[in-house]
Amino acid sequence: YLPAALTMIRRGAARDLLELRSRFGCSDSEFATLVRQGSGPGGPIAHGMSVIAIMLGALGTFVDPTLSGGARPSLAAPDFVWAVARMMLLSWLLARFAIDDISKTRAFMRMGRHEIEVDLLDVRSLAPLARRGQRSALGWVLFSTIVSLFWLGDSASDANLPLLVGVLSLATFAFAGPLLALHRNIIDVKRSELDRLRSEIRDAQSEVDATIDSPRLANVAAYYQLVESAREWPIDAASVLKFLGYLLLGLGSWLGGALVERVLDSALG
Repeated sequence: YLPAALTMIRRGAARDLLELRSRFGCSDSEFATLVRQGSGPGGPIAHGMSVIAIMLGALGTFVDPTLSGGARPSLAAPDFVWAVARMMLLSWLLARFAIDDISKTRAFMRMGRHEIEVDLLDVRSLAPLARRGQRSALGWVLFSTIVSLFWLGDSASDANLPLLVGVLSLATFAFAGPLLALHRNIIDVKRSELDRLRSEIRDAQSEVDATIDSPRLANVAAYYQLVESAREWPIDAASVLKFLGYLLLGLGSWLGGALVERVLDSALG
């Protein structure tokens, strides 16, 4: 699941950025760099942390007998060697998925805050920047649903609650992080534009007598009201409800797993 989810999230992020190409005031080479940062493979730091995760997975198998299923900690024991190889692979895949997701979320936050050019009259068109967060959150929730089967184990279920909190926190960060950064960008642009329009209104008022209608004053005042009422979020309530539905799906799978475990315990005495 993890390699497939990582590939789908990366491809979706690349499509989202291409859809927003006109909002990036940069050259094609600079934009290609942004796409690589937001959807490409990780850099040296990500690879180094993945190697560390592999070593920690192997070390954990030697330290924690539950990870090896009680096998004798010896490289001469085939079942223990299998447990070590399995944990090394799982640790690498999970670390690769988590590190990539966190780094890409931070890249989208930076782009939403500093790289995107905001059009206050068309804020909704920036929704693709938040779409990547929804896709990533769904990836974490589906992973959570798969891992919820560990409720059916004995010692494996001891770490369920911390793992659930961690997964849902990462899903929330992936969705809310870029959205909040883009929101701050929109607020800054909106405040700057409103300040400029206030200055124009004062200039227009000083040019004409208060009893004379001024087309310029009327136009600027109308545009001021339009900008003031502009949206400050690129998504609507339906998108937020969809994200909350993802979280409830992940939480429900864990609660269902806990319920099944209790039923089995009761049925098997």
